[in-house]
Amino acid sequence: MKVILKDYVRKLGDVGDVVNVKDGYARNYLFPQDVAIPATDNNLKRIENIRARHQEQHKHLIAGFSETAERVNGKTITITARLNEEGRLYGSISEREIAAALNDACGTAVDPAHIDIGGHFKEPGTYRVHLRFSVGLGADIEVIVVGEGAPTVEAAAAPSSRQAPREEASDDTEADDDQEEA
Repeated sequence: MKVILKDYVRKLGDVGDVVNVKDGYARNYLFPQDVAIPATDNNLKRIENIRARHQEQHKHLIAGFSETAERVNGKTITITARLNEEGRLYGSISEREIAAALNDACGTAVDPAHIDIGGHFKEPGTYRVHLRFSVGLGADIEVIVVGEGAPTVEAAAAPSSRQAPREEASDDTEADDDQEEA
């Protein structure tokens, strides 16, 4: 089913985009959430009006997001968490903890929904994290997770410097599959 998006939908499209989705997804999620309308001939003629109205409504938000992105881009934040006997964290570090640490360090108001880590951090180390404020407007930060009682930040972060887990998951899955086949 073809639909016209009335709002940004993650991994699907932006305002005014005509996308093809499964019927159930459109009927059960997109239409009830009022983020899409059916792509009828009449609605296709209204695409430009939908885009213009959306840009006007969100102009002030984008200005604020732009300022926040400039303020936090390239920053490094450190989060301290307790470790268990195996050297893993008790619990994990999520978007909420990263947003709180970033807000304290930079004096900004970053919403955890803007932080894209793909999965929670469960081990000490250094992670690259992407913040997505709007389409085409983002920032990258570095998050250092230090175990409580670790001797130094460098010693705790050095052995596991990496990208956010979402990128590693595919590599780990392939490695596990290779080991299972052997």
